[in-house]
Amino acid sequence: MDLPYLKTLIDWMADSGLSEFELVQGKKQIRLTRGSLAPIPAHAPDVPPRATPAKPAAEAAGAVVCAPLSGLCHLAPEPGAAAFVKPGDRVQAGQTLCVIEAMKLMTEVTAPTAGTVAEILTGNGADVSAGTPLIRVVA
Repeated sequence: MDLPYLKTLIDWMADSGLSEFELVQGKKQIRLTRGSLAPIPAHAPDVPPRATPAKPAAEAAGAVVCAPLSGLCHLAPEPGAAAFVKPGDRVQAGQTLCVIEAMKLMTEVTAPTAGTVAEILTGNGADVSAGTPLIRVVA
């Protein structure tokens, strides 16, 4: 593994919000970790934010559901299938709205409350970052 490749991995890790990553390629192995055992103050400008499941921002016009992590947003369960939801659909709390794919792992993004899908804010297959608004649900 050369230095530019390692730099790419480090940058990717920082963008994804991961705190730990391990890669094995044949006899070569690398393990990257970031952070410390001490809590990081929220006001520290030089420390990148940690990825945590995004809590939807409740607004008078509804709740904006955001990406809980960086990855590819899939609005349908598989290519060619119908979308999980579309504008105007009624959803229940906990219903799957879309899936974020990161490192071949699929993370379901669910409705925070029952309501109606008002707007899809991203495209199918879009590369999203943690916190990116995905779907707006109104009561």
